[in-house]
Amino acid sequence: MNSSIYSQWEQWEAQIQTWLNQSNNDLELSNTTPFDRVILTILTIKYHVLYEDLTTDKNDNRLATIQLAKTKLMNVEIEKECHRDREKLFDNFTGRFLSPEEAAIETSFEWNEFNQLCDWHGLAFVQRFERCLPRFIQELIANTSAYEELRKNPRLKSSTTPIAQQVYQKKYENEIFLSIDMKSANFSILQHMHAIDPTIYPTWPDFLSTFVGSKSVFIHSKKLRMKCLGKLPEYYRLEALWTDYTAKIYQNTLLRCFDQKEIDVRCMTLCGDEIVFHLSSSMKVEKIIEFVDYIRQQLIKDSLIIKFTVQAYRLKSFSWQKTHTCFARHFIGQNEKEFDLKCVPFKDKNYAQAFTDYQQLQDSSFSLK
Repeated sequence: MNSSIYSQWEQWEAQIQTWLNQSNNDLELSNTTPFDRVILTILTIKYHVLYEDLTTDKNDNRLATIQLAKTKLMNVEIEKECHRDREKLFDNFTGRFLSPEEAAIETSFEWNEFNQLCDWHGLAFVQRFERCLPRFIQELIANTSAYEELRKNPRLKSSTTPIAQQVYQKKYENEIFLSIDMKSANFSILQHMHAIDPTIYPTWPDFLSTFVGSKSVFIHSKKLRMKCLGKLPEYYRLEALWTDYTAKIYQNTLLRCFDQKEIDVRCMTLCGDEIVFHLSSSMKVEKIIEFVDYIRQQLIKDSLIIKFTVQAYRLKSFSWQKTHTCFARHFIGQNEKEFDLKCVPFKDKNYAQAFTDYQQLQDSSFSLK
């Protein structure tokens, strides 16, 4: 990457790799700066070593001596964790906050991997890692020449007027919609502007694994991606960039597709990284499936770097817990039970339960048919 921060990372990583390959002794690193320690914290997680700050004056935040070790001493006192802090940190990474009952029986790979990290490094250090990683990624990207150029240019304005009609309404029960969403918009637009090389890092997991290894709990976390990229300096410029790109896809690709296939649609949403069309309810399922595939192929041709998710769905509403009106998108062309939910209150906390409740509702309705 064209960033001075990446050069700094490479130097520290090379030193740690040499130590891991050539010595069984601990590695003592003196006169480290605060940002050196940010990098070393992330490398500690990547290479599964232990990190200790040997500085006696912890209030002096300038230069410090750090010691890295390959093995964990058996007599090291285990830190005391505050009530539910481990589950809260897991939620910070994954967007899943487990209840005590759920945590006791959770068997997912991410949960097991996360617990192994906490048991090895200690919860406090994994919390430190959570603070350090976004800071490092933000500094890394902000120091590329492409991002510096973006910040110098006048703010981009979209050439198309936004459209934002509310799709999730009861009056659209059983209506058919077509959604086109930019995949990982903030990361994709950084690739498009060459702040991140799409040939070296085709996806966010490819990029992040360079710094944290193949740990699934990190590299597949949308929440962590948003933390890392969502606070880049002058982030609104990135938003304007992908909003304009989406508008051009609407004008140059999608409208052409509708004209060529003579499909009657009404645009409901055209803003940010999303476009939603209302399709005619008389349109047959086979034709919808064929048209969705056609749009996908055209987008692949017209948008070589930035990728889009194209889905047709039938909208269903339901009352959750007799209080909240929620909506399910039943995707056309897949298993008829394939769906996701919208408008779930306090989504991070309630989505899993709402999903289960709606699935049971669907299963019972199918059994009655």
